[in-house]
Amino acid sequence: MPRTTPTGDDSPAISAHFSGQRVLVTGAFGYIGTHVSARLAAAGAQVLMLRHRSAAHAVPSGASAVAGNLLDRELWDRLLPGVDAVFHLAAQTSARSSERDPSSDYRLNTEATSWMLDACRRSGKPIDVLFAGTTTQHGKPERLPLTGREPDFPITFHDLHKLAAEQELEFYARRGTIRATCLRLPTVYGPGTRESSPDCGVVNAMVRGALAGQTLTIYGDGARVRDFVHVEDVARAFLFAACSLERCNAQHFLLGSGEPLTLKDLVHRIAATVEHELGASVPVVHVDPPKDELEIAKCSFSADPALFEQAANFRLKWSVAEGIQQTVRYFKDQSASEIQRRN
Repeated sequence: MPRTTPTGDDSPAISAHFSGQRVLVTGAFGYIGTHVSARLAAAGAQVLMLRHRSAAHAVPSGASAVAGNLLDRELWDRLLPGVDAVFHLAAQTSARSSERDPSSDYRLNTEATSWMLDACRRSGKPIDVLFAGTTTQHGKPERLPLTGREPDFPITFHDLHKLAAEQELEFYARRGTIRATCLRLPTVYGPGTRESSPDCGVVNAMVRGALAGQTLTIYGDGARVRDFVHVEDVARAFLFAACSLERCNAQHFLLGSGEPLTLKDLVHRIAATVEHELGASVPVVHVDPPKDELEIAKCSFSADPALFEQAANFRLKWSVAEGIQQTVRYFKDQSASEIQRRN
């Protein structure tokens, strides 16, 4: 089974690239950010983890934390001098929330990114910027899998604002102000409990529900297709992208598993894995989709990761089957530990 602890990476070039670098991670205490920060610290980087609130969180050895508001323009001028790279992972991630409050979504996903890029311009040296996007920025796919080179026609405010931020990022990179790339992410799952919004972490939520004896539900016939990528592979992908900016600069790439599943197959795979671990059946039922379901949620998505794999010399470590098994065991152990603490 693939390695799961952030003890560096499988490429010596990762440690060679980051050793001694000063790296800022926004969204550093979110689901993906914690994994990215841990791997950067393990690779020898001096990691500055930006958090929105001043609450205490565990910080990896070799990292430090700072609290600040992404919408504070002076924050960027304070943090960016001396920084070699920024992993900009902070975002408002809920498409549903963006429909309720487009202005707030714009400020957090577009305006804050624009201020960060302007501060990079004023910093006096080219800074490497790695940006997290989403596969749904493309809009409704006409055919699958997506390659990442199709024209974009976003249909949610969230995707519109993420696309605008990505395009400004690429504009700065083409001008030579920064070096930058965006990884458009599919559904991410795996160990970790800090999902960034109720819309995210659907696989982990299903796993925890099944372990708790809840019935798993499938909307409609479950024929919609999705790509599922393990969070450790997502973290690795960002580090590989940073080491490959000579080939990835001023571009966006899709991250995909190469083995998309229907939602029906995913739910039954989770149920079967939990049943194997617990020795108890997990009920699965089909239900009607919510009447207010967003149009983008009705679409199927899958990505051909070939362009990124070639540009960054990157390969996934986790198959979906192995990843789900590891995720089930992680949350099973976590649940047992919580019970022991309460007793």
